Amino acid sequence: MPKDSDRATSNRRSTSINSGRISTIHPSIFIVISALPFALIACLVVNKFALPIPIGDQWLDPIDAAIKASTNQLHWGDLFAMIEGHRSFTIRLLAVLGAFLVRLSPEIMKWSTWITSCLILATSVELVRHDPLIKGKIATKNLSLATLCLSAVAYAIHDQEGWTDYYFSTWQLSLLFFLIACLIIQRYKTRVAIQIGRAHV
Repeated sequence: MPKDSDRATSNRRSTSINSGRISTIHPSIFIVISALPFALIACLVVNKFALPIPIGDQWLDPIDAAIKASTNQLHWGDLFAMIEGHRSFTIRLLAVLGAFLVRLSPEIMKWSTWITSCLILATSVELVRHDPLIKGKIATKNLSLATLCLSAVAYAIHDQEGWTDYYFSTWQLSLLFFLIACLIIQRYKTRVAIQIGRAHV
């Protein structure tokens, strides 16, 4: 019967072998795999809705908010108004921005959820990239693995219709705003730490 020390040694060897195999994988492989879901969804967005008209619930309060914004009749209360038990502030804000930037063109607005997902992934990676836990010699590998995981999360949080209808992207927009706020706080803390370090020199 093998001793416990022999088993521990065997486990350590197998772990080192597996970690060695993972370390031999080039980090760019993880980046490519992370981009595949978004490339497939881009094909879906291009092919599923080709007609240049709003779809589904987009005819509801987003269009109303965009029309009021275009005619200078929009008030802050309109963005927070309740409809069917919900206050779709983020969707109305997106519609208002779309009205000013692209005249709420359906051909462009249908990409908004896809763009939001890409921004969620980019912001998350930027937060992880500056985290002190992944800095050092293994930073590149850890960042690549984190990118793959974050890509899976950003891909999975969508409603089945949310990729082509921005009306269902409420949680995605809220998450993006939250991540941007976290990124701002992170940058502020880093700047304060640098200033404090310089003051003690």
